[in-house]
Amino acid sequence: YKATDDCLNSSYCTQTITYADTEAPRIITCAADDSVACKADVPPPSPGYVEADDNCTDVVQVELFDTITSPDPCECTVEYIYKATDDCLNSSYCTQTITYADTEAPRIITCAADDSVACKADVPPPSPGDVEADDNCTDVVQVELFDTITSPDPCEGTVEYIYKATDDCLNSSYCTQTITYADTEAPRIITCAADDSVACKADVPPPSPGDVEADDNCTDVVQVELFDTITSPDPCEGTVEYIYKAIDDCLNCSYCTQTITYADTEAPRIITCAADDSVACKADVPPPSPGDVEADDNCTDVVQVDLFDTITSPDPCEGTVEYIYKATDDCLNSSYCTQTITYADTEAPVLFGVPADQTVQC
Repeated sequence: YKATDDCLNSSYCTQTITYADTEAPRIITCAADDSVACKADVPPPSPGYVEADDNCTDVVQVELFDTITSPDPCECTVEYIYKATDDCLNSSYCTQTITYADTEAPRIITCAADDSVACKADVPPPSPGDVEADDNCTDVVQVELFDTITSPDPCEGTVEYIYKATDDCLNSSYCTQTITYADTEAPRIITCAADDSVACKADVPPPSPGDVEADDNCTDVVQVELFDTITSPDPCEGTVEYIYKAIDDCLNCSYCTQTITYADTEAPRIITCAADDSVACKADVPPPSPGDVEADDNCTDVVQVDLFDTITSPDPCEGTVEYIYKATDDCLNSSYCTQTITYADTEAPVLFGVPADQTVQC
């Protein structure tokens, strides 16, 4: 200061004002804490959201001072430490905490498709590659078979494949693919036992299920058995039908019929006819002897032989008597043979009691 009198004489003194800005800015509001699902969703630092003032500086400079990040990719925090600085480099600090926790399981978009097959053996293997899934945090979701539930019934039931979709933080979702199997298809008869023809009903062969060839869509070995026999009552001509049943392991059945035709059309065989003979007199011709005729038959055990006809020459002195025998089997097939008795009276009479020769005179 200068003190001056009226004659302009002056004296001086000095007043010293000392200033020192040592007060840090005041943080009014820090950037707000937050929570997110994924570490990748943690927002970047936002120093612009930090509000601060200062006793000396009109505009306080706010900047990110440090970032503290947890190494755990699934659940923890990211801390942003902000620094508010005035023009005299006095500083204050505040911390914004971003909490992240991936607790959300993957989303199954599409499970492996359900399916239906005929045979349990045809059930396809699990196909985790057909399961489509995404996740809020993980780019690539791991899908694997979690469990298989199989019906014990070999013929009809389901096989359930349970798939597990897991993200990087071991959150999991599940879906089920159901494969239904039902063996309702009967075996296929490839070849039935061959039809046949025989002469005699007694010659009809027994059933032959081993000659029936069959396969099946599911069963390796098809069981073939005789299901029924239908026999004509006629002993001479008719059929015997063998109905075979082919069965798979699931009791589906197919049938085929083998027909054996029998017809006894063969006449008995004459082995020996009654022997021919010769006699002198027609009256000596013996009576017929069907018992002397020997015959057999391809089907009948005992052949009936009887006299069928007698043809007699009218001449009383010389001629023949023919006995025609008929051999008949049970089916009325007949054979014939002829016994010929020849008669010829060629012997002159013999005289008895003829008077003795005499000699007389006159």
